Amino acid sequence: MIIYNWIAKIIVQIADRLNKNYRIRGVTIWPFIFIEKYEPKEFNDAGMRRLRKHERCHLKQWEQYWIIGFLPVYIYQCVKYGYWNAPLEVLARKAEDE
Repeated sequence: MIIYNWIAKIIVQIADRLNKNYRIRGVTIWPFIFIEKYEPKEFNDAGMRRLRKHERCHLKQWEQYWIIGFLPVYIYQCVKYGYWNAPLEVLARKAEDE
């Protein structure tokens, strides 16, 4: 389920502040995808489709590692490799083009 309301805006803004190097536009917390709404000028339909694919890949990762496993693995990878190079993020970015 994709959520675009004020709760999504708060969650995305918190994640964005925690990650100062890259702009965060969506957050997945199984079973929800939280996406902050943007003006069409800032984020076109193609960009939104890519974001949804990216976040749906994270949903699959949540299912793969389950609730108790995903966050520790994700955080560990982000600390060890950096957000951009974390293997779970790399896979999610590849899913954007599929």
